Amino acid sequence: MKIKDVIEGKKTYFLVFRLEHDESYDLRFRKLEDIINDISGGNCWKDPTSFMIFSTKKTRRHIINRVKKCIDEDQDIVVIGKPGKSKMWIIGEIYDDSVFDLVNAKSV
Repeated sequence: MKIKDVIEGKKTYFLVFRLEHDESYDLRFRKLEDIINDISGGNCWKDPTSFMIFSTKKTRRHIINRVKKCIDEDQDIVVIGKPGKSKMWIIGEIYDDSVFDLVNAKSV
């Protein structure tokens, strides 16, 4: 995290996701990118196809609520966390519960 971000009260988050490939995939993907751009003021990195990292002053709850609005929780999954922290929040369909044995995760 940059010193400037700390001074401005920003926190850095990562977001890992799997969106189901169906007829609305492109729309959900664009909405997710747009939401992260909006939340971070464009202060984000999105080069990998299913990973984003960003800094924001917004709360974790705000991020979770915004992400929930753009995905299909019955088939998509998004994991939100902070670099260097062990706690993660999972939104959507969890097919393999072993994630809870591996990391400190909470389904939200």
